[in-house]
Order: sequence, then C-alpha cells, then structure tokens
Amino acid sequence: MARTCGIRIGTKRFELVVLEGGPKKHKVVASASGELPRDGDDPVGAAAKVIADALKATKAPVDDVMVALDTGLGAFRTHKVQLSDRAKIEETLKFDVEGEFPHLTIDDAIVDFEMLDSAGESSLLLVTAVKKDDIKRNIDLLAKAGAEPMEAELEATAMYNAAHAAGLLVADKAQVLVHVGEHATCVVVVDGGKLREVRAIPFGAHGAASSSAAAPVEGDAAPAAQVPVDEAKRALQAAQRIRRELARTVAGARTANAVEAVLICGLEVPGLLDEPILDFDTRRLEAFTDETGRPDGSAGEFVVAYGAAVRQLGGAAITASLRREELRYSGTWERLELPLMVLALLLLLGTGVWYRFLGREQEQLSGELAFWRDSARNFLVPEAKSGRAGYVAYPSPDFVKLLDGFKNPENETPPADQLASMQRMLQAEVLKLEKDLGQDAEIQQPQSALTGLSAVLGVLDSEIAKGTRPSLRKLASTYTVGRGGKGDHVHIVMDLTFFADDSVTASQQFESFKRALRSEAWFREMEDKQSKSIEGGKGISIQGFAVDVDCSKIQTVKS
Repeated sequence: MARTCGIRIGTKRFELVVLEGGPKKHKVVASASGELPRDGDDPVGAAAKVIADALKATKAPVDDVMVALDTGLGAFRTHKVQLSDRAKIEETLKFDVEGEFPHLTIDDAIVDFEMLDSAGESSLLLVTAVKKDDIKRNIDLLAKAGAEPMEAELEATAMYNAAHAAGLLVADKAQVLVHVGEHATCVVVVDGGKLREVRAIPFGAHGAASSSAAAPVEGDAAPAAQVPVDEAKRALQAAQRIRRELARTVAGARTANAVEAVLICGLEVPGLLDEPILDFDTRRLEAFTDETGRPDGSAGEFVVAYGAAVRQLGGAAITASLRREELRYSGTWERLELPLMVLALLLLLGTGVWYRFLGREQEQLSGELAFWRDSARNFLVPEAKSGRAGYVAYPSPDFVKLLDGFKNPENETPPADQLASMQRMLQAEVLKLEKDLGQDAEIQQPQSALTGLSAVLGVLDSEIAKGTRPSLRKLASTYTVGRGGKGDHVHIVMDLTFFADDSVTASQQFESFKRALRSEAWFREMEDKQSKSIEGGKGISIQGFAVDVDCSKIQTVKS
C-alpha cells in the first residue's frame, strides 16, 4: 500500500503525519512533533537532526514527502484576468500581479494561483506570493534531514485539503477554517465546499512575528537571553487578538451560503474556543476519525501535516505548487534524457558525414573556380612576350598586381573571393573612367517640365475616354529645385473647364480627375482650387489648379 508523509514546518516547531492507503481510504500509521532548536553554533544542523530522528522513528517514506510552510511567509490577493486557459494564465500572471505585491521583488518570488471563479473569457483568481529564499530555507532544512519534499504549499491549502478529506465541507453551507501557528494565524473562508478567501493574521499562539521568530538559517547565532513572559497573560492576549481579527474576517466574508461555524485547529490557545464569534459557533476542526486513526498528542496540531500527506496520496482538492520553477522540467527531462542523447549522437554523426561530403564538393568547386580565375586573367590582361592582346588594353598597375598576387602559392584566398576581388576592382576602374569622361551616373539631372506636364495631360486624356469633356484655358509647367526637405519636382498650374449637362456632373468629373492623379506613383501634392459654375450651368471652371510631379518616379515606372 502507498505510504506518504506530510510535514508542517513552523517558526518554532514541526509536525509530521505518515499515512497509508489510498486517496479516499487511508489511515494514520505514525505521527511526531517537536521543537526546532535555535541555540548552539549550528542551529540548522540541530533542527535537521531533530526532524531526521522523527522521520526515522516514524519510518516515514523520505522519498514521498509533502511540506506545508508557515502561512506568515505568504501574501494573498484576489486578481481578475481576461483569460480562462490555465496555461496562458501561468505565462502572464507573474507580471500582471507585480504591482499588487509592492513589498516583494517579483523575480525573487514564487507566484501561485487558485481559480475561484470563471465566466466566459475572464477568471477570478486567488494569488499567492512567497519569497524564493523562504521556500529554499525550509526545503534545504528538510533536505539536510534526509527528506527533500516533492512539492511545497502553505498551511492554508493543506488545511483546506484536510477538511475536504474529512468531509467537513458541505455544498449548502459556508465555514471559516482557522489554523493557529506560532506567530501567524491562517484563515480560510469556504463557501459551498469551495475556497473563496485566504487571509494571514500576523499573530499566533506565541505572539506577533519578529526577526527572531523565523525558521533557523545558516549562520544563526544563539539567541540572546529573553525576558520571562507571563504565559497566562500571553495566552489571553493571543486569544483576544485572534478572536478580534476573526470577527473582522467573518463580518467581511461575502458568501452565498450562511456561515455554519468557525473551525479551529493548530496550537492550543486557552480561551479561543470558549465563546461564539459574532454568534457563530467555534469548535475544533476534527479531521481525524476512528477509521483514519488519530495521531499521538493534540490532534488539532496535526491537521495541516495530515492535509499535506493526503495531497501526496492524490486526495487533494487544491494542488498548490510553490516549487514550480525549480521542478517544472525535472520529470520531463528524466523521461527525455535517453532519447535526446541518442538524437544528439545521430545529429553529430550526420553532421560529420555531411561535413565530409561538403569538403569534397568544396575541393572540386575550388579547382573549377581556379581554372575560371586563370582564364579570366588571360582574357583581361595582355601578354607582351607572347604577343597576346588582352580585353583591357591598359590595365592599371593595381589590377595587374592583384592578379599577380593570385599566382603566389602561399596565397590562401579562396578562388571565389579572388574572382570577387577582380570584379570589385574592375567596377571601381569603370566608375573612375566614367567620372573622367563626364558620364558620372551619380550626378542628378534636372527634371523635365515637359515630361511632368505630359504625365498630367496623359491622366486627363484617360478621363476623356470615360466621357469627360475638359477644356484647357491656360497651362504652365516649371522645374523647381527642392528646398526645405522637399526634393526636386515639376510644378504645373492650369486653368481648365469641365463641360457637362449640369454643374453637378461636371464636379464629379473633376473629382474623378483628381482621384486619378493621386493614384499615380509620381504624384506629390495638389493645390486644390474652388470651382465656379459657368454661365448656363452647363459645367464648371477652375483657375490656378496646381499639381506637383516627381519626374524621377515617372522614369522608374517606365523602366
């Protein structure tokens, strides 16, 4: 039968429960609890030894352990996102909620979430953030004790899973679950059997949290002598403070069902269960029955450890994950390690064979290119001794020197690069000769006013084919040098008349002509003028209609 171990690590003590069985039917076979030492030169080692002794005494399965951490380490927020796919929420949530945890550097925290409600493409989430260092400190402590946990969660989800496994959560009622720790109290609001709210009260059975209340870390020194505390007075203060905070939580809880009771577990606080809270019954969270068996000592202290152990058996309603970034790919890698290794070897073998074939092909091509290079040299350069005239009658000394350098056996330049060098030098020589002859293609010629005017009249001619009846009264075309960031262009001004049966039709023909101009690649801008209806209403006239044309674009289109 399956055996699992659940451990709760608090600020001053720990509890562990060993279960045997299945998710629905299991039994407590062993349990242990104890204080975490904080004195001596090696407090972490001393604490790890205490836990290791407990694991050995209970014969706990150290390879199947779940740990529940102190709720005071976490921060909780409700957050609404416009997503319903858990995978997509996982990808973006950490950055979406960064502003909601101002006390944390989000890159140094683990962010987990539980989906409270989902409607369409939006979801309401309960988001938990815990510092990576806090998680690592507790994981390292357990690893030193010989039992590295499979996963980690907070007391809140472990307590909820314990209550769910015990059948305490019903569909038509609401409950408030409370776990009292050493320096923090965890409050979980459950409505209709579903988790609705989580809150951490920074006050526990031993008072408020302080820097000395954290779990031991490497390098801790022995704590300074403490002033004796009146235990009765501290218990009274703890009960009053926790009851006051619980009253606020219960009063502010928004549940669809009536709150049945406040169920309390964890460390014993005298006076906490004496009276109702806001007329709601307060009673112990009884997660253990005769069928499941009861741990040694106060059963309430072991509820969280029990919930963690149930999680390992597969009976959890909520599966929180605080080691997600550390363990996300570990199982996948173990499954893919051998196939990936074989694939890598095949790729290496294939690359070697391919490299060998490429080497042979390169040798063949280099020989052919070398023959081509020598042929090109014999074709281009004249040879005075043999009386052979070359294609280049008077090659420059630099070009001849370049070609002679290719004959050097110590020249390791590939033939393809040698041919490219010859081509670049020939092109440079051609450009130099063109400049000497005044044929420099880089000199920009002025744009033709006639070409620009012809382009505009060509568009007007195409409009005539559509039934337009224009009349030109005046034409002017001027080449304009570019200024103020504008390039060279041709400025055309015309007075024209559009004849038609009425002025409306003539205006439509004028608008069609302007649209046709704007669609041309050479069109730059247009200075529109107000049209006037001619006498008799048989058309319109326009004076000073101006169009700017970029003739360089006309040449590009023609070519």
